[in-house]
Amino acid sequence: MKAAWLSCLLMVAVCAIVPSQVSAQLVRYDDFQTKLLNPDKWFGKESSDSGIDILESRRQPRTEPIYGFKGLNIVNRSYASGESDTGRSSSSNRLVFDEGGFIKTIQSIVLVKKFEETACATNVSATEPRVRIGGMFFNTGASTPGDSTNDINAFIIVGRPSDATDLAAGEFKIYAKVNICNDPECDSSTELGSVDIGTVMVNKKAKLRITWDPANNRFVFQNRKAAEVYITYTVPVGSPPGTSHRGNKRLEVHHLIPNCTTAPRPVSFMEAFFDNIKIETLP
Repeated sequence: MKAAWLSCLLMVAVCAIVPSQVSAQLVRYDDFQTKLLNPDKWFGKESSDSGIDILESRRQPRTEPIYGFKGLNIVNRSYASGESDTGRSSSSNRLVFDEGGFIKTIQSIVLVKKFEETACATNVSATEPRVRIGGMFFNTGASTPGDSTNDINAFIIVGRPSDATDLAAGEFKIYAKVNICNDPECDSSTELGSVDIGTVMVNKKAKLRITWDPANNRFVFQNRKAAEVYITYTVPVGSPPGTSHRGNKRLEVHHLIPNCTTAPRPVSFMEAFFDNIKIETLP
């Protein structure tokens, strides 16, 4: 087992830090210049909670029409579950790193191309289409293969809740979250920390980075050239994650949609591009 699996002692905190030298350690993983996705680097996956309907979905290299770069294009349109009027359900269309177990840093250019979000008249919860980059990084104890219980996941997210009052039209919030999974499927999780790290407009590029820094008991996040921010944790690092596919680290379009028994059914749609994927691995 690698030396990175250490016990962690610091208090949970979120704050700015002096920029690190992590960028010097990054190596290009994929720039999606091929016609088809590379099966030696990736595999695709869709998932949804009970009652969610995914009706349009795409995951392939395409040329972005405004900037003209060729990147990974992920599209997903999902309709709400009609099973209740409380809580939210989720769906996703993701590209998963084939060998993600020892990846500590993921960096990507992200562009939200199009989006749609409609709310529910009988459920106060918001609809939120979003991009997520990250996955499970470690388990707090002795993990069980295929079981996410006590896995720690971390994501850098580009999202826009339908009830947001602090965002301009076409503006997305960039934020980060670290959670611990409470069950084998990670259907329930407990937040260990979160931080807002800026905004980006639709059809504008942002270079985003997430880094697990086990030596300092924290996750580091960066939005373009802004100062890094971090979330520290107090939980012990016991073993690699139990989540399937070595932590299920991925690039994805992910939806949170309020459950709704009234018509019309809420819809969450997003088309996003990812480009110039770089990674750093644990020593």
